[in-house]
Amino acid sequence: MSRDTPETGTIYLVGAGPGHPGLITRLGHQLLQDCDAVVYDDLAPYELVAELPPNIVRYYVGKRAGRHSRPQKETNSLLISLAEKGLNVVRLKGGDPFIFGRGGEEVTRLKEAGVPFRIVPGVTAVTAVAAGAGIPLTDRRDAAWLLMATGHEAASASLPVPWEEIAALRGGTVVIYMGVGALPEIVKRLISGGAAPDTHAAVVVSGYTGAQRIVTAELADLPRSCAEQDVQPPALVILGDVVKRMDGVGWMQPGVLAGRRILITRPYEASAEICGILRK
Repeated sequence: MSRDTPETGTIYLVGAGPGHPGLITRLGHQLLQDCDAVVYDDLAPYELVAELPPNIVRYYVGKRAGRHSRPQKETNSLLISLAEKGLNVVRLKGGDPFIFGRGGEEVTRLKEAGVPFRIVPGVTAVTAVAAGAGIPLTDRRDAAWLLMATGHEAASASLPVPWEEIAALRGGTVVIYMGVGALPEIVKRLISGGAAPDTHAAVVVSGYTGAQRIVTAELADLPRSCAEQDVQPPALVILGDVVKRMDGVGWMQPGVLAGRRILITRPYEASAEICGILRK
């Protein structure tokens, strides 16, 4: 990467796609190979980081429910600090940076600090995970619209998700990001708002990976089914008649190593190939 003002680097917010490393865009992958440092999330595919040239500095800032490696403010400060050192940085995010990825918050802070940035979109979970599960989100026989909502509202959110209003809608598909923890309350509000208790519902866990599994149930029974099968994030909730179109196979199927933790005792540069073999 070249820059006219070496005293200030550029931050590239790159969407890595969900689950599989092959879902990153060609532009995003090229920026990864050419950057000075990468700041990556928990859901960014490991191989994308493992295969980087050894001269690229890596910073892990992953977040999972209840477990943050560092607060968002510290991540923002890290990006600004690296840019002020003259480094070109890829901020690697799972999925798409602007779809429930807090990319807007980071861009706002970069603007305030006068740090140049670029946005590289990524394949978001709503499309990739549904495809891997074999669920046609906008099958015209069942859905005329698609709605995405977060199941993990910020404590200070001034725009709460209107679950009762969503429940009154008919003829579409609802996809809920980060909804596992609040699923009982969400289902309660949807049904109280008029959603049919027997609405087709699915939860796709670890979508588009070899560990993918799917829990299906009627809406009213979904929280119980997820509890019985110990569903944990990352997971995507899909509600609507399109779920019944799922062929039961989908593109992704659990591999023989699904659910197992594998320790790879190799340097970064040698571990990417092994990860690829294990993923197959």
